[in-house]
Amino acid sequence: MMGFVHFCFAIAGFSAIWLLVSYLKKQVIETEDGSPSLLFHSQEDQQLMHSYKGAFSETEYIYGMAIEEVKDLETLHILSVGLGFAYSELSAVCHLWEHKDYQITSYESEKDLVEALLAYLNQQPSIYQDQYEKIFSIYSEHFKIPLEKIRQRLKDLLASGRWKILGAFSFQTSPNPYNAILFDPFCARFHQQAWQMSQLLPWLENNAARICIFSTYAAKGELKRGLKNLGFRYEKRPGFAYKRESTFAIKGR
Repeated sequence: MMGFVHFCFAIAGFSAIWLLVSYLKKQVIETEDGSPSLLFHSQEDQQLMHSYKGAFSETEYIYGMAIEEVKDLETLHILSVGLGFAYSELSAVCHLWEHKDYQITSYESEKDLVEALLAYLNQQPSIYQDQYEKIFSIYSEHFKIPLEKIRQRLKDLLASGRWKILGAFSFQTSPNPYNAILFDPFCARFHQQAWQMSQLLPWLENNAARICIFSTYAAKGELKRGLKNLGFRYEKRPGFAYKRESTFAIKGR
């Protein structure tokens, strides 16, 4: 699924570009830290892919810190649900710049987003060309890594099979031991199935490695209790910007 956050109402006062792709209308939004995001519209609802306070800032707070928690492992496997504008993937690559042995698996149901990213990486015309230039530039400046080196690192990961981009995420996927689970699907209002604990918790039991961190923007009582029952240590921490709490749980440490 797409990586979506976190509120379902109209946003005013942002520069916007309209795009109509697949069954959702997508509106490019510039968030308050200058990083772009997307506002998705269905017939019944709408949802911003990141917090309007900052797509980059939120990614680093929710998911960058999770990657830091496991970057000392000799080998690690990162799961990103979902790809979106590839913020989590860029965060992983930059945080793990000196790391020699890691894999990333990304899921994304919106085919146009995958195609746009691959086009940009291969320096071909992309419908989100300007947005990717901005996002990559932000990561380049923040981590002091040349933009073209970041682009090449992502291309190399794809070519070597160490980064796999798959379609829509499903709880029926084959078990795989993940060390970092960056769980960023639709909010429950937009996609209730992704947050059904009867499916999520058994999936976690089968897919969390011995050392694993689970991080997501949402905080739900049933999820908290379920993570504890699976052996995770739940760390209470504030959510990003206006959100009261987020989920940050560690297993094996």
